[in-house]
Amino acid sequence: MKRPATYVGNNRVLLWTKNNYKMFVDSRDVSIAPHLILEGVYEEHTDAVLRRLVTPGMHVVEIGANVGLFTLLMCHRVGSGGSVYAFECDPVLAQIARDNL
Repeated sequence: MKRPATYVGNNRVLLWTKNNYKMFVDSRDVSIAPHLILEGVYEEHTDAVLRRLVTPGMHVVEIGANVGLFTLLMCHRVGSGGSVYAFECDPVLAQIARDNL
């Protein structure tokens, strides 16, 4: 059962992803946010590749983290023995990604 997304103010929507991560997205975004709000997923093929490639203990660098959707997945995959360094140049998206982590 899909959980509802909720507008929480300041152009942010709080939602649950298909992977059961609670996260914020920018309500003004028209690329990634609509997919996450309506379906709880974005680029399932990328998700599948990351699940295959990222393993416990790895150290990963992500360039262009956006709101941190794949960052959350990779953090979960590498576990406490690994690390994920995520970079996002847009300050609004970078703050949302930090809040999601």
